[in-house]
Order: sequence, then C-alpha cells, then structure tokens
Amino acid sequence: MAEKTIQRKDFEVYRQGLERLGQFREELLALNAGSEYPSEVVSIKSKLKHVSEIPNIERELKTLKVKISGRYKPKRRVNRTNKKIEELEKKIEVKSKGMKNVSAMKKELEWKIKEAKSKRTRDVSAIKEDFERSLEVEKFKKMKEVSAIKEEIEDIRDKLKSHQEEKMKF
Repeated sequence: MAEKTIQRKDFEVYRQGLERLGQFREELLALNAGSEYPSEVVSIKSKLKHVSEIPNIERELKTLKVKISGRYKPKRRVNRTNKKIEELEKKIEVKSKGMKNVSAMKKELEWKIKEAKSKRTRDVSAIKEDFERSLEVEKFKKMKEVSAIKEEIEDIRDKLKSHQEEKMKF
C-alpha cells in the first residue's frame, strides 16, 4: 500500500509538471517572439516535451522576456581555458624572472668570489710586504745594535791598548 501512495505522489508531481509545461507553451505563444528571436523560441519549444527541463525553460523564458523588453545585457562568460592559460603564463613569467634572478645572483656571486680571491691575493701580498718591511726594520735595528756593540768593542780595545801601553811604560 505504501508503494501505491508513492506512485500517486509521483503521478501528481508529474501531472503538475505537465500543467506547468502547458502554461509555458501558452506564455511562449502570447509573447509572439518567433520572428525576432527564432533560435530562442525553437530551443524553448524543444524543451517543452520534457518535465525535467522545467528549470531550464523558466530561465530561457525569463531571458527571452528581458530581450523583448530591450533590457537584456548578456553575461560575459569567462573562458576558463584562456584563464588557465593566462595563469600558467604568469607562473612561467614569474619562474623565468626567478631564473633570471638566479642567473644574476650567480654572476654576482662569481664576481664577489673573484673579487675576494683578488683581495685575498692583495691581502697576502700586503701582509708579505709588511712582513718584509718589518724584517728590514728589525734587520736595520739589529745592524745599529751590532754597530753600537762594535763601537763599544773598539772603545774597549782602545782603552785596553792604552791601558796596556801605560802599564808597559811603568
């Protein structure tokens, strides 16, 4: 018995759908738009045979009425494929800029390494020169000290000689 009630409900819904399709047919005939908008009228008429097309018919009838009144502004459809292509192109552009940045950074890094090596070479050369200068200064100081010592030794020798000569005189 439950099955019969379900079938009756389904039948009632279907009957109401058929009535709605009849109303759409009358409404379409009343609009008399076949000469101005033939493709829209044909599309709606082809859908009037199927109850499942009621939402589509309602939408198309509404659009047709707006067209007839002159207030129709078609919606711009965004082509998703083109949008995806644009997004991918932007990503490629960003990645290529990134690669350019990497290339520029690599060149800059190579230049800095080269500069550091030459600076290190200059630094080593400067250190070597400083060391050699300091060696020369130390050598000069030692030579002065040696000269001073030699002079002292000469003085002492002279004094010894003079002292020995004095002793010999006595």
